[in-house]
Amino acid sequence: MAALAAGCAASRTVGRAAPDSRRGDLQVARIIASNFTFEPGTLQVKAGTPLVLEVYNAASGTHNLTLYAPDEKVVVARDLPGRTTTVVELPALAKGHYPIHCEKFMHGAMGMKATLVAE
Repeated sequence: MAALAAGCAASRTVGRAAPDSRRGDLQVARIIASNFTFEPGTLQVKAGTPLVLEVYNAASGTHNLTLYAPDEKVVVARDLPGRTTTVVELPALAKGHYPIHCEKFMHGAMGMKATLVAE
């Protein structure tokens, strides 16, 4: 599982997805959303393998996780209720950099961004 830490500024931490011990054809990663940050700031995953993101919103208010493909199309967008974990299932991704933003008003502009890197 990816190691995570909460913070208030844009993060430079790197997390890695791990194989699911129950299903070898699946990888699992955790992300923490808090006030104007995602941790880790960079999440490395294996390209070509389905992915489950477990996203914990540590803040009391709602945030959002929007994942964009390298061509800027939205792959998935989910609201993240406060103090809950939201499970986001993704198909196998092609190699590339996938930006993650919170699309709540001004949150992305305030640094609530991360990058998923499929290698």
